[in-house]
Amino acid sequence: MEIGTIKKLSAQLGCSNVYEKLNSRMKMLEGSSTRISITGGHSGGKSSLINALLGTHEEVSLLPTYKTTRFVRKGLSFTDDAGITNTTGAIHVTEVDSAWMQAQKLEVWELSDLDVEGEMTLIQLGEHYAHTDVCVMLLNAMMPLSRTEMTKIEALEKLSIPTLLVFSMADRMQEGDYQEVAKYVKQKTSSFHTVKVLAPEKPMPVEQQAEEVRHIIDELLDEAGSQLTLRTSLKRLFLMDALSVLFEACNQKLGDTAAQEDAEKMTAEKLSKLSDMTTVWLRLQAALNQRKNETAEKIRTQLEKKKAETIRQLKHNVEMCQDVKLYWEKELPYRLEDVVRMYSQTASQQINADVLNTINWLNSEIRKSFNKSLNSLQPISCEIEPEAVPTTTDVEIADTKKMRLVARIGTAVTVIAAGTMCATMGVGGIVMATGMMAGIGAEFLMNRKQNESKERVQELIPQMVTQAQQKLVITVSDHLNNAYNDLIKNLQSYQDQWIEEAKQSIEKEKQIALYNHQVEQKKWDECMQEINNLSAELMNNE
Repeated sequence: MEIGTIKKLSAQLGCSNVYEKLNSRMKMLEGSSTRISITGGHSGGKSSLINALLGTHEEVSLLPTYKTTRFVRKGLSFTDDAGITNTTGAIHVTEVDSAWMQAQKLEVWELSDLDVEGEMTLIQLGEHYAHTDVCVMLLNAMMPLSRTEMTKIEALEKLSIPTLLVFSMADRMQEGDYQEVAKYVKQKTSSFHTVKVLAPEKPMPVEQQAEEVRHIIDELLDEAGSQLTLRTSLKRLFLMDALSVLFEACNQKLGDTAAQEDAEKMTAEKLSKLSDMTTVWLRLQAALNQRKNETAEKIRTQLEKKKAETIRQLKHNVEMCQDVKLYWEKELPYRLEDVVRMYSQTASQQINADVLNTINWLNSEIRKSFNKSLNSLQPISCEIEPEAVPTTTDVEIADTKKMRLVARIGTAVTVIAAGTMCATMGVGGIVMATGMMAGIGAEFLMNRKQNESKERVQELIPQMVTQAQQKLVITVSDHLNNAYNDLIKNLQSYQDQWIEEAKQSIEKEKQIALYNHQVEQKKWDECMQEINNLSAELMNNE
């Protein structure tokens, strides 16, 4: 199996440490020499057995017990042979000149078991025995097969590492006790296919068993065939461990609904905020109504201020005129019409300026609230034509004949007719109707003295100006309402458009998030398929 695939999967799943650990473990299995590990407890005779096996005379005290020692063939280039480090720490390397090692191309490891515990997992024990092709385990004959020793023997069996059990301290026992121990150990390990027990008939020191140990090791190596076959189980273990970690990581990603839940949560939150923004639109509409009312009040105030000046001016004109009747019938309606026309233009300018300011203000508010410009608002223009208030010359001015006719009708009919004229005939009607209600007829104007006529007309001017102003105020109010209604209508249209676009944008973001999640899930599905294929390949190669 190419570990490059595992490297790729590790990167995809964000588990680069899985590949790094696997690569480190696989390097521990490299090397052309066959490795014989001598293991056992503290002061169990490992150093003595190694000296006897290799024909060396290293002092026992000089062989480090608390760390791994590697005995290599003299003259071997370390750059051509791997496995000089392991996961438990530094390795003490010693060169020896041994005919047996040269003949079998061996290296011998004194493997300390001080760090091995009964609770260690198979993968941890696999790392511990990664430098082992054949294991020689020394058992203290006076207390054999402790819990930790059984854990190691079971692991060696699962890893298919040929193992030879050798009794140490047996020479300190009675022969009968030793034979009972040997029988007990053989029975306890009889079900293990890779485990052999070296039990001489009589107890003896480990160094005296060296020749038989070499003989059994040679047999085990002949049965195995090569170190590549010996290390297959360890390779499979390390690969399966890496695949199991990747499987869990991939399975977690496949079962991770956080992205989908986040998309749903994001959508709900944004829709909730969108709903909350309704109050902003209501606030803007309320502000528009307030601005409209302020503008209307401003125009009314301006007209009220100008009314007094208009009355004063018209009264002055009456005082200065030579022919009151002519002024009443001809000049006064036109002067009043000019005043109304001027007021209309002023009101139009005021409304247009107000609407423009309001649109600018509205854009500013929307930029602050929605981070957008209100480009969809159409420009609004108001133009109050004088015809909106009937003051044109087309209005028939009361003449002598109409005044005589009205004067002869009588009191009740005169009042009703005057009210109708006020409602329908504009400023001209206002002048004539006011005169009718006051009892002014053609005879009155023609027969009364000039001064009395001026006084009477001056008395009626405030009433006429007030009625004309009221008529204009109503018209201005209608135009102002229409302008702001258009503005609010445009704003509501923009609001609807904005809400719809916002909803579409939110839904689009959700769909993109869900799509990305689906893409991710598909990627994890493909990763899982590769992991399953690699696992199946390993299982089929057993």
